[in-house]
Amino acid sequence: ALPGVAQAVTHARVLGEAATATGGDARQLVGYLVAQPGAALDLERLRARLGESLPPHLVPVALVELDALPLGATGKLDRKALPAPQGVARAASRPLSPGLESDLAAAFSEVLGCAIVGADDDFFALGGHSLLAMTLAATLRRRLGRPVSIGQIMVASSVARLARQLEQDAASATRAGFETLLPLRPGDGPTLFCFHPASGFAWQFSVLARHLDPRWSLLGIQSPRPDGPLAQGADLEAVIQRHLRTLREVQPQGPYHLLGYSLGGTLAQGLAARLQAAGEQVAFLGLLDTYPPETQNWQEREGQRELDPEVLAEVNREREAFLAAQQGLTDPALGEGAELFATIEGNYADSVRLLATARSARFDGEALMFVARRTLPAGMDVKATWAPWITRLQAHEVDCAHVDIIAPAQLTQIGPVLNRALKAL
Repeated sequence: ALPGVAQAVTHARVLGEAATATGGDARQLVGYLVAQPGAALDLERLRARLGESLPPHLVPVALVELDALPLGATGKLDRKALPAPQGVARAASRPLSPGLESDLAAAFSEVLGCAIVGADDDFFALGGHSLLAMTLAATLRRRLGRPVSIGQIMVASSVARLARQLEQDAASATRAGFETLLPLRPGDGPTLFCFHPASGFAWQFSVLARHLDPRWSLLGIQSPRPDGPLAQGADLEAVIQRHLRTLREVQPQGPYHLLGYSLGGTLAQGLAARLQAAGEQVAFLGLLDTYPPETQNWQEREGQRELDPEVLAEVNREREAFLAAQQGLTDPALGEGAELFATIEGNYADSVRLLATARSARFDGEALMFVARRTLPAGMDVKATWAPWITRLQAHEVDCAHVDIIAPAQLTQIGPVLNRALKAL
């Protein structure tokens, strides 16, 4: 329907390092266009037009102009013959400065498999995620010959912001990404607070930036050890109260918009109940495969010294991806990874202890819950399970296991539903 376009097809494909950096579905949308005779296509302008009528997750990350669509012997489209994109059509962005910005753009391009054309191009908006951030950190260390942490990428994901981050004092930047407040994306509208799962980190929520309306600010709420509230001795109520203070420092009054995964969903529901009791409005409560702690066997798990097998497998998968990305690097880089995964394992262990004695409060309102179908206990009625603590619950099933529901592939399904719910407020 766009001017000058004779034929078009959209294809989901894996780009660049995404093919090997994660075992999940890392496909991204690419649009292929054939121009009408005599027409000259402006790919940046066409992609901007697509953004006017499509939600962010449906706008292809790249547009490729072809002389003709490749056809097989039967005359059908040969998708395997569609070429990988060499460039990405995006909205206008400040040109790259020579030096550090250009070096960063080259590393972004290598990892993401698409051209970086401007200083405002964002790693996560273009298809990056937490596992690819590990690869990017390793790539930057090799290219720049200087320390670059995964956390720095998480808090400064555009070329320009990361350049400024790296130009800061190195000593103060080493803890970037470990703070309680993790800015995932600025916006000029409301803030969606994203609460950490049992790992203690909210990094995985960064992928939502490419699925939600750009006016929404995304702010991760984290709890890393050793100075976070998951430290030994606290109970879940103490954690909720600390997060409540953090929340009200950032946003003194409602309406509040809360989203949490697993333990983070327990925290979000608990905060919603306490904010409501204090007379504040909670306009949105989202849960990613979260269940009331009273209905789970946390007391039995508390006595176990080993992590849950599914959780342990997920931690090991991420550790292996990290180590693969760090091949050939020096001991300090590996030391950062060892510290990171020790923190994650410690946070998981503390979370089991917190949930073993947790007691839920009632939230008189509506919640949107995404259910991991593959690990849903047989015969469980999700709405009935939450009924004593949430008045109304909308449940959407996702075909995955609990540990995968916040992976990039699942967020391509969850993002549009979440975006529609937030737009309807």
